Amino acid sequence: MRHLGIAALGLALLAAPAFANPNKQAKTPATGPIATVLKDMHQTVALLNAANHDYEGHRAKAVHHIKEAAKSLEQSPHHHPHMHTGVKVPAVHEDQKLSDAQLQQAIQQIKAQMALVAALPTHTHHQKAHADLALAVKELEIALTIK
Repeated sequence: MRHLGIAALGLALLAAPAFANPNKQAKTPATGPIATVLKDMHQTVALLNAANHDYEGHRAKAVHHIKEAAKSLEQSPHHHPHMHTGVKVPAVHEDQKLSDAQLQQAIQQIKAQMALVAALPTHTHHQKAHADLALAVKELEIALTIK
């Protein structure tokens, strides 16, 4: 009799998640043009975090501007799911030429992101995102002048 009770409890526990909330849907990743730009921004932040941190704060300011642009896009009425834009990583010490090349690559990526944002429907959030990305490019250009 006791084994029957334990078996019934086990079955109830296994079935519980299925009946817990039948209306709850699994979260799906964001799709569409804004999600694409956000994913690209996340990759650019990761690239910049992998570069040396010796650009007198300009690399970090560029990362900040990219994250601000992402926040603006996340607030857009054309984007519903929330995506996080990056994780802070410790300073890296690599060959300066490689680090400079990473910053150059990030500039190209940001310019491509700016083109994608410019193609979105006109909205204040999109305009702010574009302006923040432009500031990120300026910071990276300044960073590349530091030797």
